[in-house]
Amino acid sequence: MYKTTLTLFLFISSISFLQVDCKDEPIQPCTDCPEPVDTTKPPVVDTTIQNFTFETLEFGDGFESSEFNDVWVFDENNILAVGYISDSLFGKKNIMHWNGSTWNPLGRQFNSAGIYGVWAKDTSEIYYASGVVLQYKNGEYVWVDFSEMDFSGNRAVTKLWGSGNQNVYGVGPWGTIVHYDGNKWTQIEFDRQWYFYGITGNKETGAAYAMARNMNHVTTIIELKNLSASIIYQSTEGDNNSPGSWTINYIGNNELTLADYRVWNFNTNNHTIKIRNNLSLGVGILTMTSLTENDVYFFGSQSGGIGKFIHFNGKRFKEFDIPLVGDNYGGSSCQKDIAVYARFSSNKAVLTMVRRKY
Repeated sequence: MYKTTLTLFLFISSISFLQVDCKDEPIQPCTDCPEPVDTTKPPVVDTTIQNFTFETLEFGDGFESSEFNDVWVFDENNILAVGYISDSLFGKKNIMHWNGSTWNPLGRQFNSAGIYGVWAKDTSEIYYASGVVLQYKNGEYVWVDFSEMDFSGNRAVTKLWGSGNQNVYGVGPWGTIVHYDGNKWTQIEFDRQWYFYGITGNKETGAAYAMARNMNHVTTIIELKNLSASIIYQSTEGDNNSPGSWTINYIGNNELTLADYRVWNFNTNNHTIKIRNNLSLGVGILTMTSLTENDVYFFGSQSGGIGKFIHFNGKRFKEFDIPLVGDNYGGSSCQKDIAVYARFSSNKAVLTMVRRKY
């Protein structure tokens, strides 16, 4: 399984603004100037409710390794969690389904190595990443034939994103990129030093954005469109002022969010990156999900063995403690008033269900 270790640092940035005196005097640094207001965007109203309830569930008997690697929320009564679960009740399973009252195995179970990622067009068409790709369509499961593609050197598809059933991307370790156009899957060759951890995209344009890191802990953002892949951002090796993110999310308005021990915004038009928020000391983010730019869910941990959930409502970042169960890497998904965080720990598959409380 693909597990990672996150090292956290703290960086405090100081920004100086300049003011111009009306007199013919040299420009002096401003010590108490307010932040400039972006008049090109309407003001954000602090209306998204930040009251939540939390429920953490464990799956597996603990005798054999069980894990959830990703999750997909259709609505509060229809959720898929994928990975590998072994227990005396369910046997060996890859897909668990929430029907609003109970979790149950869904359909045939396929892969003893587990499923790493899931993306759905809707309930009738679902794509699972398990090294290769499993397509579910209108009640039938079909393995995609990748035999003519070069998957040497531990290449594998582990994460998926699409704007529709004619534009689906898959990424994974060591430069793995594949694309589905509705008829066939095509491999996009890319530098094998990069290990992809996440993918997101703009549904309106169809462009996908994947986040990768290399062995030197350099973070890069790759834009995927028209069967091509190009690097649009790359951090500087050893520079603690640039992101070391494990996750990426498109939040709208041509902006991506990345997160490590800070939250970053990246503009896909002018390719600029900026710090959006410094998190509390020792907090690191491993996965995020959002509905809009004013409703973003972050999941991770804080040094000292504390699980962390952070919500952004367009104005405020609000932190909550949640149970931390060992290894925390996984995936997350949300719909209106509910978010689910999938992960694993101590041979158990773990889910945290976050529900908005009115």
